[in-house]
Amino acid sequence: MRMLRLFATLAALFASVAAASAREPGELDSARLTKAVAGATLHLDSPIGLTLPIVFSPEGDMTGEAGGLSFFLGASRDRGRWWIADDKLCKKWNVWFEAKTKCVWVRMDGNTIRWRHADGSTGNGVIVARKAVVAD
Repeated sequence: MRMLRLFATLAALFASVAAASAREPGELDSARLTKAVAGATLHLDSPIGLTLPIVFSPEGDMTGEAGGLSFFLGASRDRGRWWIADDKLCKKWNVWFEAKTKCVWVRMDGNTIRWRHADGSTGNGVIVARKAVVAD
């Protein structure tokens, strides 16, 4: 009986982890996500009401200006890389966010982006500009 209860508990735990790490309806797949982000300038909303402008180059580089968030991020400007993996937008800054890789699922409503991380954190941003991307 004890083994059965342990098995049921583990099965429920794995099911909840799998559900939390899967793309939900409305979230962009890899192709749509690449099209949305490549060449975009995104103003990411911060919890303290300031925006963080980020430019995503079509080549996978990104740059940002911290403005009033410099104290929290550790630098007034930063550079990094972005890529798409498993239907998620992944980013790694050189300094900001402890230079750790973070991948999020994204959904769009017009130019508004809503992101979701596997840890449950969420956020918003607005695409304010797009650079034309030339296809190979």
